[in-house]
Amino acid sequence: IGGGQADALMLEKGSSFTLNAGDTATDTTVNGGLFTARGGTLAGTTTLNNGAILTLSGKTVNNDTLTIREGDALLQGGSLTGNGSVEKSGSGTLTVSNTTLTQKAVNLNEGTLTLNDSTVTTDVIAQRGTALKLTGSTVLNGAIDPTNVTLASGATWNIPDNATVQSVVDDLSHAGQIHFTSTRTGKFVPATLKVKNLNGQNGTISLRVRPDMAQNNADRLVIDGGRATGKTILNLVNAGNSASGLATSGKGIQVVEAINGATTEEGAFIQGNKLQAGAFNYSLNRDSDESWYLRSENAYRAEVPLYTSMLTQAMDYDRILAGSRSHQTGVNGENNSVRLSIQGGHLGHDNNGGIARGATPESSGSYGFVRLEGDLLRTEVAGMS
Repeated sequence: IGGGQADALMLEKGSSFTLNAGDTATDTTVNGGLFTARGGTLAGTTTLNNGAILTLSGKTVNNDTLTIREGDALLQGGSLTGNGSVEKSGSGTLTVSNTTLTQKAVNLNEGTLTLNDSTVTTDVIAQRGTALKLTGSTVLNGAIDPTNVTLASGATWNIPDNATVQSVVDDLSHAGQIHFTSTRTGKFVPATLKVKNLNGQNGTISLRVRPDMAQNNADRLVIDGGRATGKTILNLVNAGNSASGLATSGKGIQVVEAINGATTEEGAFIQGNKLQAGAFNYSLNRDSDESWYLRSENAYRAEVPLYTSMLTQAMDYDRILAGSRSHQTGVNGENNSVRLSIQGGHLGHDNNGGIARGATPESSGSYGFVRLEGDLLRTEVAGMS
């Protein structure tokens, strides 16, 4: 249609319909046919059944309900935006492919929702026994509650801390990337992902940590009554002041919590990156309660004694250079000479040596240099050069 509105259309298998930009289609039912939207607005209830295909090109707006009731359906291409919702019922599969989907919510009541090579910004509110699959390079921005989730190796799930629901997953098969994200400013508010069973397939989970805080200082993965198996990599993001870190007390900073009889395998989690704050390194440890904690190591970071000894080393080095200036003139004393100096030595401190005095760490180092100097430009003014 063009320049108008279509109401209560029903497309059967083999039929097709095209909605152009600026047009509105209200209460459209597609039973195995092809619905093409080149922009425009979907109003009322748009229903896809029995192998129906909705192909988008450009930006299409849905402020009401897009529902899938029977069989499989495909939503592909373009973008679907607005304050509407997607309702998935029936035992079939809805596949969203190469699409940018932004809706108020996706309600997964039955069956399977597959997101393939798409960017989806919405919360997925599901019923138990359903399945959500993120494949290809899909990025999901939103909470999931609750369903079985599969993340392929190229897929990403960003969990916002301002979602309308807490993210709860029954079975998570994880080969992709999960990030806890925040749009808040000011006070740090940790987020939680609750999973019954986690099957790690070298997937990563990025957790925000505040080593400079004593309490409520990390995002947390909760294993609730099930098992954590395989291998999941925990990448730790310092969300605080990297120059300030506290020594941990007790069991440490909890990042994986096992509750209601949950168990975690010995190698279920590994630390993917170094976490350093202030003078401390923090390492991941599994405790007897099946939970996992970050603990400050007994020894300071390797750089700390180097930093504290740099002052005395630098002062001695400057003194050596200053004291050697008289030896850098030419052999014959003429102004047009080329000057060559070779110098080497050893610097050492036994806690209180050097011109800095006081208590300094023991340090030892050697130095050496060759310097060749000459004048690039010389002029004479009134007999002076």
